[in-house]
Amino acid sequence: MQPTEKKQKKAAVKEQKENKEKTGTPVIETRVLLEIQKSPTEIIRLVKGEYNGSPFFDLRVFFKEEATGTFKATKKGFALKPELFQKLL
Repeated sequence: MQPTEKKQKKAAVKEQKENKEKTGTPVIETRVLLEIQKSPTEIIRLVKGEYNGSPFFDLRVFFKEEATGTFKATKKGFALKPELFQKLL
């Protein structure tokens, strides 16, 4: 990791903590790694994220909302710690 990346990560963590203190809810950072089209109205999305400083992988089905055309998460899916995710591979 480059020095500027470390500074950016520290700043992001600090901002998360400040936001949590202001709102009382933790901030979740995510990055989409993979999307698979399941049907015209559903996709499966693999996301790498961080919740309160703890990394996780989330594999979840999303449905297309008719009114807006955006994809929303369903309850169909699961989140794993990176160590457990590696065992799946």
